Amino acid sequence: MSQKKPTAGRPLSRVEAARSGPRVPVFALVAGGLAVVLVIAIVVVALTSGDDDESVTSGGSDAPAAAGVDGDLAFGKVTVEGEPLPEYTGAEPDPAVGMAAPTLTGVDPSGGPVTIDPATDGPMVVAFLAHWCPHCQAEVPRLVDVADEDGTVDGVSMAAVATSSDPARPNFPPGPWLADEGWPGPVLVDSEAEAGQLPTAAAAYGEAGFPFLVAIDADGEVVARASGEQGEDGLREMFALAAGTT
Repeated sequence: MSQKKPTAGRPLSRVEAARSGPRVPVFALVAGGLAVVLVIAIVVVALTSGDDDESVTSGGSDAPAAAGVDGDLAFGKVTVEGEPLPEYTGAEPDPAVGMAAPTLTGVDPSGGPVTIDPATDGPMVVAFLAHWCPHCQAEVPRLVDVADEDGTVDGVSMAAVATSSDPARPNFPPGPWLADEGWPGPVLVDSEAEAGQLPTAAAAYGEAGFPFLVAIDADGEVVARASGEQGEDGLREMFALAAGTT
């Protein structure tokens, strides 16, 4: 039996309302569903972005890694401006003290340009590091630990030269290693040395042994060089010498 349709514009009686059934707010349900999906997507994107940031700053320190450190490039052309320093022998007085430290221009592990210019970047400490050297692997966390939040030690900046890299030796390449440690300064990758020769940057600073540290004052002049692990006290002394506070 057919049912009588309610007249348009007239309020429904209880019987007619019951027969016509519940009115489903389709538009509201669709809009609500889309809103829920949008919120879930925003949460997923936020969580994913957070993971990426954490991977950049991961490592043994809370200090953020310098931009360009985390790359796979281990060798690069290095240009030296200035007089090379004599080879470090450990003899006192060091003949390099009082000399202008050469400017080094090249690339970082990600291939970006980097210049270590002591005349304008000083006071600073330049650390020559080899990825395979256990003494460098022990000293780098100490250097990172003594650094302040801005990546300096009492206002003295630090820069690294990743030198004497060797694909056949452990911990290669040097970029991911330094990034994982949270190295806070620029990194220049040294040239690939010929047999029996030092890489370009290492030769320009008279490197002898690893790690090899060169403290440079605000005028860009060498005030101290040291080879081998220095420990926390030795490192702080190198930065103090560069700052002229000792």
